This record gives sequence, C-alpha cells and structure tokens, in this order.
Amino acid sequence: MSESAFVLDNSVLSAFSGSGWFESIAFWSDTHELVTSARVWENEYVPHHDRAEAPDWLSIEEANLNELVIERSVRLGDADYSLIRLTEDRSDCTLVTNDKRVLTKAEENDLDNMWGSKFLKETFEQCGISRERYQAGLSSYFEDVPISSEVRQVLRDAEKL
Repeated sequence: MSESAFVLDNSVLSAFSGSGWFESIAFWSDTHELVTSARVWENEYVPHHDRAEAPDWLSIEEANLNELVIERSVRLGDADYSLIRLTEDRSDCTLVTNDKRVLTKAEENDLDNMWGSKFLKETFEQCGISRERYQAGLSSYFEDVPISSEVRQVLRDAEKL
C-alpha cells in the first residue's frame, strides 16, 4: 500500500478510550489510514472496552505471523508481532505505541515508529481534540500511561499550531 498509515497498538487505543478521545483518532483518517491488527482488536481491546464493532475510521487487518521476518522472543506476544508485521507490509507506515518493548523491536527492525504520547500531542496540536476535551482527559491519560514528569509537562504545555 502506498497510502500513509498509522498502525495503532492496544495501549494507544485504550489510552485514547479512557481519556475520552477515542473518536478523535479519526482526525487522521483524511491523511493516514488507521490500522490495528485483528489480534489486538479482538484479544486486547474489545474484552476491556464497551465496544465490539470497530469504528469506520479504523481498519482491522489480519497479519500473517508465519512469514514474519523478525526473530521472535518471549518478550512480545503474537498481538505485538502482528503490529510489527502490519508495519512491515507498508512502505509509508508508522507504528504508534506506548509499549517500550514494542517500540524497541520496531527500532531494531528499522521500522518507523512513534510514542503514543507524541501521537497524542500531534493530534491535539493539529486540532483533532478540542482544548477543553484534551485538558479534561489528561489526568486519565496520565493514570493509564506510564510517562516521565517531563513528558507530562510537555503534554500539559501543548498548544494548537
């Protein structure tokens, strides 16, 4: 696929849900395809959230782990590897995660990647989330996502572009 894409992991989807910003991720759908794996959606997201059907802006895709070109380790599960595979399958794709182990594996495999908190900041700055909703959801985000005090301050200080 040549379309730009973000592959979103459960930590990002869940953090946006818990903070009341889940629908705000749709903001990117005009410029990027938004994707997660079927393993992440069915086994990690749906069992913990009040939503069984994927929103229109999110593509749920199967990933063939049999052809995975990375060395598997016990540090990551099949859902994590399914995200790696989906990212490998695209030429202009960024894996978005708040999971350090997934991010490290993406870097080891030379895949474009982004911390979920940077994705959040860019979504807010580019008007995907209103100032009021952003500020109202930050405390929930901070409870859900383990980040340093410096990153918390950067998120608090974010401004619209």
